[in-house]
Amino acid sequence: MVATRDGNFGSLLKASESAFKLELQQLVEEVRSGVDNDSAEETQSSMSIPAQVPVNGLYHIRPLPGKGQAMVAARKIPKGTRIIAESPTITLPGNPRDSAGVLHLNQLITSQLSNLPAATRQQYHTLHNNYTAATPPIPPAIGIARTNALPFGHNSLSAGVFLHASRINHSCTHNAENTWNASLGKLTIHAIRDIEPGSEITISYVEGFKPCNQRQAHLLSAFGFRCVCERCAVTDSKRKESDERLRRLVQLEEEIGDGVGIVATPLACLRKAREMLRLLEEEGLGGATVPRVYYDAFQVAIANGDQARATVFAGRWYASRAVVEGEDSEDAAKAKEMMKKPAEHRLFGTTMKWKQAAGKVPSGLSEEAFEKWLWREKGTA
Repeated sequence: MVATRDGNFGSLLKASESAFKLELQQLVEEVRSGVDNDSAEETQSSMSIPAQVPVNGLYHIRPLPGKGQAMVAARKIPKGTRIIAESPTITLPGNPRDSAGVLHLNQLITSQLSNLPAATRQQYHTLHNNYTAATPPIPPAIGIARTNALPFGHNSLSAGVFLHASRINHSCTHNAENTWNASLGKLTIHAIRDIEPGSEITISYVEGFKPCNQRQAHLLSAFGFRCVCERCAVTDSKRKESDERLRRLVQLEEEIGDGVGIVATPLACLRKAREMLRLLEEEGLGGATVPRVYYDAFQVAIANGDQARATVFAGRWYASRAVVEGEDSEDAAKAKEMMKKPAEHRLFGTTMKWKQAAGKVPSGLSEEAFEKWLWREKGTA
């Protein structure tokens, strides 16, 4: 990994100092008490083994030309495979790139490092530091943290540095997703598509649906490099088509998320959710957006009393969430519960204009006919 992700930390360091200290203390205690000893030993020792030896049978960590250390698949990794479940080496209260409190942050990091085994401290200092030429100078421990920190979940007030996950480079066509699994207290990396042996494992450093020029500007400013992945290295006409799809995705996401349309214009919302899924597929994007869209479709159905379609959408919400987070994530568990008891969702019965029992899911239909029913195409009920 070559730099920290600004998009994940835009709202960090807004809470009070006391709140940070409390959260940090809790996180450190959880990490120290909850780490599986075998897993911790593997993480510490595997960084010292020769690069050609696969880590956990799935990947190598080795240098790639122009990319520094990288994570490379040692064998075929099927979609949905959990590649890593890793505890943080150090935890950080808020955005380590914030210019305030440098002295305090340096003390915080060095204090945590001093309590780690020498081999782990050494491995921390082998992580990339994008701030070696910063003016004024930045202590190496902070530079490494700023370069490699990943958040503990969406909108979290804390982040961490990871010996393995922080090695993963960026691609706009990333084949893996990083999420914080609160149930495990670990960062997880899952394959969001099949990854062939020898292929680099990548995540995205860019939030949302930014067009190419905005992605490049963000990556250059925050990370110091220009992306040359297959989505960026296309002809001008292809790039224009891609940017138009991304702008439409932003528009659709805002319209579906306004909280009004799911009741006022539910059929239009359902159409927009389906269009989003189509555009995501055309753009080659997977990841966490897919389960969010299925959750939106679930909410449209259940808010209007349609338990049958809500059950199906919950199933797809669950399946796609399990791909990016694993079956043991809190959101996957919630989706699984909604598959069984959709009427327990807080929006059920907001209106009953589409009233239908959960057991009314049709059987015996072709795939095409079932999709037409699911998305309420004309002539279906």
